[in-house]
Amino acid sequence: MTIAKRLILLLAVPLAALLCVGVFSRFQLSQIETKSRFMAEKQIPSLAALGSLSRNFAEVRVNVRSYLLAASPTEQAAAKSAFDASAAEVERLLQQYGDHLVSDDQDRRLLDEYRASSHDYIVGVRKGIALAASGHRDEAQAMLGGPLSDLAQRIGKASTEWIKHNEALAAIAGSGTIEAVTRSRWQMFLFN
Repeated sequence: MTIAKRLILLLAVPLAALLCVGVFSRFQLSQIETKSRFMAEKQIPSLAALGSLSRNFAEVRVNVRSYLLAASPTEQAAAKSAFDASAAEVERLLQQYGDHLVSDDQDRRLLDEYRASSHDYIVGVRKGIALAASGHRDEAQAMLGGPLSDLAQRIGKASTEWIKHNEALAAIAGSGTIEAVTRSRWQMFLFN
């Protein structure tokens, strides 16, 4: 074997090893990226959306009370307008969540449960507002204080369960990312 061939061989071996390290590093980083992407694109926005949804549903309830307690038609109109805006925002957030943020079957089930309950609540409130507008304020207050109040309590519990589910998913994704980084660090050390 000539000196030129030996030099080529001595140069080719480290280059091949360097190429293998690069491919291995790329593989490890892609695994970390997949776990991080799930966390960044699904779980963080999911928790933010659920927080906004809870806040807007609370505003729906506050606006209904404001409507029933309003002393003038102007105050009633403002409260009804605020109610309509909050109800529309709840529906928009639910649609956005369903289109982009559902993580698993349980998440879908909780979304559907919340969507159905909040829809029933908003429809019931609209009937109560119509009763109050037609002069039956006592009947409207009884309706909003009775069955609709119970429904609102169930929605609150469903919201809490839904948030806890997404917190658990985020914790699992976060610990999975940390484990992948740790595992990659050790594998790269051993590979090197």
